[in-house]
Amino acid sequence: IDDWKSILQSRSEYDQRSIDDYHQIFAVFISLFIFIIAFIRIFYTINSQGKEKKVTLPGYNLSYNSTLSFAANSIVWADIEYDIRWGNLDYSVVKIHDLNTGKTRQLTQKTKYFAPALSPDATKIIVAEAKNSGEYALVILDANTGETLQKLTNPEKLFFSLPKWTKDGSSILTVAQRGHQQAIVLVDAKNGEMEELTKFGNHQVSYPFDGGEYVYFSAAYSGINNIYAVHKTSKELFQVTSSKIGAFQPALSPDGSKMAFAEYSADGHDIKEMNLGKSAFVSLKSIPESSLDFFEAAKEQEGGSIIDKIPGETFEVKKYKKTTGLLSPHSIQFFPNHPSYKAEVQFENKFQTFSGAVGYHYNANEKAGGFYMDALYAQFFPVINGSIGIQNSRSRTTPVAFQNNQNLPNIGFYSKKWLEDDYRIGFFVPLNLSDGNYFSNLRIGASYHFLNVNYEETDFFFNPSQQQRNGPINVMDFRVRFSRQQSRAVQFINSRFAQVLEFNYLSTFKTNRNKGNQFTTTATLFFPGIWKNHSFSMEGSFQNEGFTDTYQFRDIFRYARGYNGIPHDDIFRGSINYALPLFYPDVALGPIAFVKRVKLNLFYDYSKACYNKFKGIEVSSTPEVKDHIYSLPTEIYKSAGAELSFDFRALRLIDLDLGVRYSYLFDTSNVFSAGLEKHQFDFLILRIGG
Repeated sequence: IDDWKSILQSRSEYDQRSIDDYHQIFAVFISLFIFIIAFIRIFYTINSQGKEKKVTLPGYNLSYNSTLSFAANSIVWADIEYDIRWGNLDYSVVKIHDLNTGKTRQLTQKTKYFAPALSPDATKIIVAEAKNSGEYALVILDANTGETLQKLTNPEKLFFSLPKWTKDGSSILTVAQRGHQQAIVLVDAKNGEMEELTKFGNHQVSYPFDGGEYVYFSAAYSGINNIYAVHKTSKELFQVTSSKIGAFQPALSPDGSKMAFAEYSADGHDIKEMNLGKSAFVSLKSIPESSLDFFEAAKEQEGGSIIDKIPGETFEVKKYKKTTGLLSPHSIQFFPNHPSYKAEVQFENKFQTFSGAVGYHYNANEKAGGFYMDALYAQFFPVINGSIGIQNSRSRTTPVAFQNNQNLPNIGFYSKKWLEDDYRIGFFVPLNLSDGNYFSNLRIGASYHFLNVNYEETDFFFNPSQQQRNGPINVMDFRVRFSRQQSRAVQFINSRFAQVLEFNYLSTFKTNRNKGNQFTTTATLFFPGIWKNHSFSMEGSFQNEGFTDTYQFRDIFRYARGYNGIPHDDIFRGSINYALPLFYPDVALGPIAFVKRVKLNLFYDYSKACYNKFKGIEVSSTPEVKDHIYSLPTEIYKSAGAELSFDFRALRLIDLDLGVRYSYLFDTSNVFSAGLEKHQFDFLILRIGG
C-alpha cells in the first residue's frame, strides 16, 4: 500500500496535453483502483505500478456525477436509455459488468433507478428510485436478474441519493433530502427504519462510505467540499481532509489504514491518498456558519423585506392554447454542408411540437439558389413536415445534338437555366437506436413535391425551345439515413468509430413534358488514426440520373475535390481522408479571434463518370441529326491534396471552423474538366456556430 503514495504523486504531475479527469475511486484491494475518466466516460483499473487498463465503456451520455460500485469482481452503474421516438423521454437503467468474463449486461428496462450499489456479497443491488410522478424510494434488486426483491418504506417521502451498503450488508447508507435540507442516514435493509447520522441542514452532503466505526462522506460545511467522518454511535463529527478547492468520493483500503479520494484542481479531478489515524481527525463541535449574506445589502436598499409589500392579485385561470407563441424566433443557424449552404432563422412554439425556419440556400454545384420556408409538426409518431421555395434559380448542364459546319451530326453542351417553385409536404420517422457507448439514429421519410418550372431561353443556334416544357411537375421523394458513432473526446478530430449510410430516390410521375429520376447513395466510415487524436475515414458515393432527362433534380453530389459539377448518367466517387491536429495555440488575436486548434486533412479522391448512348434531341428536322446515336467516353477524375483549417472563436461570440484547401487535379483534359488548372485553391467553410 505504501507504493500508492509515489504512484499517486507521479500522477498528480499533469501532462499539459491531457485533459483526463478522475472520478469514482475505489480501493477494492491493494493493487487496484477503479475510476471514471471524464469527457469520454471510461472505466479503468490502475495497479500498484501505476499502469492503467481499460475495463469497459459505459453509455455515451453517462452523467458526469454518475456513481460506480464494485463487489466480488463486478461493477454496476446507472446508464441512460432513450425512448426510440420521443427525444425528451429517457430512462435510467442498471448495468453490471463482470471483470472476469469482460461481459456487460443490462439488468433493468425502462426504469428510473439511480446510483446502484452492490451488496458486499454481490447478490443484491440497492438503487434510488425517482419516478416522474414524484415518488421516491430505496429499492433492492437481485444482482443476477434485476428483479425487485424489496421496496423500502418511505413514509416521510424523502428524496434519496447515493445509497451504499454497510460492510455487513444489513443496512444502507444514503443521503436523504427533506425539502431543501440534507442528511446522512442509515436505513435498515429489512424494515426500512431510518437513523439520522448527521442532522438535516442546508449544507450539501454526498458520497457516504462505511468505514466500520465511522462513516466517511463529503460535505461543504466550510463552503469548500472536504471529507468528514461521523461516529455511528456517538454521532460525533470530524473533519478528515483540508482541501483548498474540494475533496470528494472517499474510499478506504481493506484494512482501513488508508483513504483515497478525488481532489479537484484547476486541471480537473485527480487521485489523492492519505493515512488514516486519530491524528488526521479534527473534531467538529458544531457545523460552522458559511452562509453568504450578500442579500443583506439589497434588503437594506429596499427598506427591508419586500415580501409583505407584494400586492395581492387574483389571476384568471384558463386553458393554455397550443397556438400561443406559435412562432417564436430563437436562433440564426448556418449549415455549410458542401455543396449545399444554408442560412436560416429558426422558430419554435412553447411545446416544442411545432418548429420552422426561413432562410436562403445556395447550391455550389449549380451556382444557383433561393429563399425557402420550412415547417415541422412533431406531435405524432411520424413527424409531418413541409416547405415552400419560390422562384428558386436552377441550372444543369445538358447535351444537345446539332449539325456542324460540314452538315454532320455533332453534340454540344449548354447550361440549362430555369426558375422553380417547390411546394413540398411529407413525413419522416426519427428513431433513436442508441445503445451503450454508441449513439445511433435511423430516419425514414417520404415527401411529395409539386414543382412549377419556367425555363429560360438562350440564343445558341442549337438550343431547343424550352417553353413547351414550362409548367407543373409531380415528384415523389424517398429518403433513408442511418448513423452510428462512438462517443468522442473534445480533442478527437472525428469519432474513432462511426458509420453513416444514406439513400435518396426522387422520381417524377404523371407528367409528359418533364421526366426524370435520381438515385443517390453514400456510405462514410470512420476509424482511428495512428495516434489517439487522429482520424482515418473512407467515403463512397454513387448517383444515377439520366444526363438527357428532360427534368433534372438538384445536383447535391459531392464530386472529386477541385473539379466542378460533372454531368453524368452514372457516377461513382471514392475518397480517403487522414485528419490530425497540428497544434493547439490557444492564442487571442485581440478581440477579433481566439484560435483554439489548427488541423490538417490529407485526401485522395477518385471519381468515375459513365454515359449512356442516346439519340439526337429533336432540335432539327434533319434526319441525320435526329436518328444519329451519340456516345460519350467513360471518364476518370482524380485529385489529391490537403485541407488546413482553424477552430477559433470570432468576436468572442461564435465558434468557426474555416480553412483553405489545395487540390492537385490529375485529369484536366476530360470533356468536363478541360481548361481547369491542375493546382486548385478553395476557401473552406466547415462549421459556423456550435
